[in-house]
Amino acid sequence: MSTRILVVDDETDCARFVAEAIGGWGFEVVATLNGREGLDVFHAMPFDGILLDLEMPAMNGWTMLDEPCWMNRDGWVARSRSLLCRTRRIM
Repeated sequence: MSTRILVVDDETDCARFVAEAIGGWGFEVVATLNGREGLDVFHAMPFDGILLDLEMPAMNGWTMLDEPCWMNRDGWVARSRSLLCRTRRIM
């Protein structure tokens, strides 16, 4: 089984470009176009990593990241929450 990456970006061209690029490196890629869709897919199957746009309408990347972190779901998001929060405060 290959490494599965979730790509979430509201700009269709960006989502397609990123998905094709990392898919070309051998990753299995699932792409969605907003945070709500991303969360639905995240709950439906396991992922090894998430690459997402932080500034999206409806549900931005920060809000999307909060739910799996609160749920203490295993995976990259939960383990990296402290790094993401530090980065967020700097910005």
